[in-house]
Amino acid sequence: MSSSDAEPLVEAPPIIQPVGSGAIPQIDKLQKEKLLVIQWEHLNLYKFYPLALASSWTIRCLLYPMSVVKSRLQLQRQNNVYRGMRHAFVEIVRTEGVSALYRGFWMTLPQLSASFLYSSTYERVRDLLQVHIGIKNHSVVSALAGGIASPCAQLIFVPTDIVAQHMMVHNNPEAFGGGSKNVTVADAIRKDGLEGKRTLGLRVIRAVYKVDGLKGFYRGFMSAIMLYMPSTMVFWSTYYYSLSVFRKIRTKVTELEMGHKPLTASEVDDRNLFLDQAVSGSVAGVASAMVTNPLEMLRIRLQVHRTTYRETVSRLFKYEGTNVFTKGLAPRMLNNALYSCLVMLAYESVKRFSVLPEFKQKVVCQMSVGKRAVSRFDRVNQWLQFARQWHVIDANQQDARKIGEKVARHLAGRHKPIWHPETDCGDHVVITNCSQVAMHGFDWKHTLYHFNKEYPRSKADIPAWQIHEYDPCRIVFLAVYKALGNSILRRRQVQRLHLFPDEDMPKFVQKNIANQLAPVQEIVRRSDQYTAEERAAFPRIVRYPESHVVDWERSFSNPGRHVKLAPGQKAESKK
Repeated sequence: MSSSDAEPLVEAPPIIQPVGSGAIPQIDKLQKEKLLVIQWEHLNLYKFYPLALASSWTIRCLLYPMSVVKSRLQLQRQNNVYRGMRHAFVEIVRTEGVSALYRGFWMTLPQLSASFLYSSTYERVRDLLQVHIGIKNHSVVSALAGGIASPCAQLIFVPTDIVAQHMMVHNNPEAFGGGSKNVTVADAIRKDGLEGKRTLGLRVIRAVYKVDGLKGFYRGFMSAIMLYMPSTMVFWSTYYYSLSVFRKIRTKVTELEMGHKPLTASEVDDRNLFLDQAVSGSVAGVASAMVTNPLEMLRIRLQVHRTTYRETVSRLFKYEGTNVFTKGLAPRMLNNALYSCLVMLAYESVKRFSVLPEFKQKVVCQMSVGKRAVSRFDRVNQWLQFARQWHVIDANQQDARKIGEKVARHLAGRHKPIWHPETDCGDHVVITNCSQVAMHGFDWKHTLYHFNKEYPRSKADIPAWQIHEYDPCRIVFLAVYKALGNSILRRRQVQRLHLFPDEDMPKFVQKNIANQLAPVQEIVRRSDQYTAEERAAFPRIVRYPESHVVDWERSFSNPGRHVKLAPGQKAESKK
């Protein structure tokens, strides 16, 4: 993966100062006790580094095909090989196989150590700028720290990039090498006589060293620094600006919920901070890709075409023109956006998993940060949990057993988080069209309900159809009663069940209804309930001619009565 695509590991965003005018208010007790930002001293590094290495390797493995496609699009002259990103994916898989999308992947694994080198340098420089120099703007501090740390990472990125890029274009070096005179490395690979004896990566390393020596592994080093310094500066500036925008939006939402401005940072609703970081990382990745795409074109052509800076720039403007700003931009934007988003999520998850035991109780889960005042929306939700709501459900063509189980769940309150087997917290349920309830197959005939009044000769097994004819609501009642289970609260819960054979119900019931439950199964329509357009669009197995019905109804002559002939008798011929 190229160095411009591998964004550095990202630390958790710092605490943004409380909203309001004047002096900063005193931080409350909760904010002192809770860790809103996990720093290096809070981490178990023996657990953090292996997990961060594994997550970074997984993300690289997932997104490496984007780097292959991007590199080939940027190395080709105009559009002589691929027309775009989709065409490149299809052609590579069709002609070279899926393994071509991962050619050179193993040579980029040393870049994982470069990510840790970048992160360590970034953290030290950031601490120096904030603590010793006194720069308080997080966007400026992160941009400067990223720009200073990037040359250290390029010491590992550039050699591995050069080897991986030569491996990416190994099958067709003339089309991607900028011409026959610029494929010296490819010629050295063809003539080394090591095919089948050594891996392609080792052969490329041997060819680069044979052609250019050690300096060949650092070809275009200055162009990589020219690319990566502005790339990281744009990335971090955009990232923290996006976070500040999300912070303002959440502050405004919290103000609308609470009815007043939040006085401290802990009062701001940060339940979706994970999502804010992921989206901000994607936006920053797209922004850095758009701004630095011409520099990426310059870097990759310097390293693969093996031309000078002046010749490379002149060839870019001669053959590409304004396409230098957009060539290979789509896969690069997609790669940067996905990589930055996944790195944010993975890095923050790894940090929370690697917190030292003495700090675990102080870590605030970013999905529900801190304790804040109860908003109006939260109070309504609390009221809905404890109040008895009224639900309505239509039993038309619904299975009696399934609808009984769903209604029993709401009568008992099992759909609420406060439910307990010994707590009666259920709601009222109104069931309409009980006379239209359905049962499977011959269940109306074969389902027997046992009744025993404990009087002599009072035991009876009555089929379902007979009960349904006598009382249209009784079958639904029995299904719900059975689904409630053998509980001491069942008699009290079933009193909140309201059954009606049709859609007519009292007005006080209609006024109380606040929610409609979804049917347990889809209602099947009869053939005469479909419109002419739906009938015409329905797929047909056989297409009959227009005269099919006419021919079927046409009368035919009576062939007469068949007479059985005696043995040896011949049938009379009809004239």
